[in-house]
Amino acid sequence: LRDSSGTPCGNPMIGPGMLAQAQLFPNPTTDLLNVFIPASEILEGRIQIDIFRMNGQRVYRQEENIEVDSDFQLSIPVENLQDGYYILKLQVGTFIHQKNFVKR
Repeated sequence: LRDSSGTPCGNPMIGPGMLAQAQLFPNPTTDLLNVFIPASEILEGRIQIDIFRMNGQRVYRQEENIEVDSDFQLSIPVENLQDGYYILKLQVGTFIHQKNFVKR
């Protein structure tokens, strides 16, 4: 995966079990993409969220502090993204999980 300048970023490895219950909705989406992670999946206090085009270009990044043992939910504005397929990468500590979504 690469950021908008072409620099490699992130590690596409998926942590076993960690973040596996993360949900994206609605999918496909037009204006907002909701991310939900149940408290049972959260072991660290900070999350990094990236969105990549299918060619690997990063188009979005956000970092948030999260409460351990509390559900996490975030709404990401995607209305300015071009229509198409995207990868959302979630990273909590050393655990990484990726999910695909469609922007229409």
